[in-house]
Amino acid sequence: MATIEEISEYIAEIDNEIRELQKRRHIQKEILRDTMQAAFEAQHMVKPGDRMATTAGTMFYDGFVLDQRDNVYALCHPVKNDGTASKAIRHMSWQDFK
Repeated sequence: MATIEEISEYIAEIDNEIRELQKRRHIQKEILRDTMQAAFEAQHMVKPGDRMATTAGTMFYDGFVLDQRDNVYALCHPVKNDGTASKAIRHMSWQDFK
């Protein structure tokens, strides 16, 4: 039978492996975000700061971001009545753009 210390060490090893895998996963998600942004901008011929039509109305496109759960979204800002970008943030999926 294993001792308390041995079991605790084994759990610590597993925790370290999990942290390392999470770090590797996050790096891959960042690469995915950058690749998706480049493909999106090439397909729609836009750059950050451009206005775009979306299913939710006209938005200022600001690039791609990762949320707290590492999901990739396009970051946008609604257009205010005076035609400038709002400080409000909208996370949009690729399918939300026309």
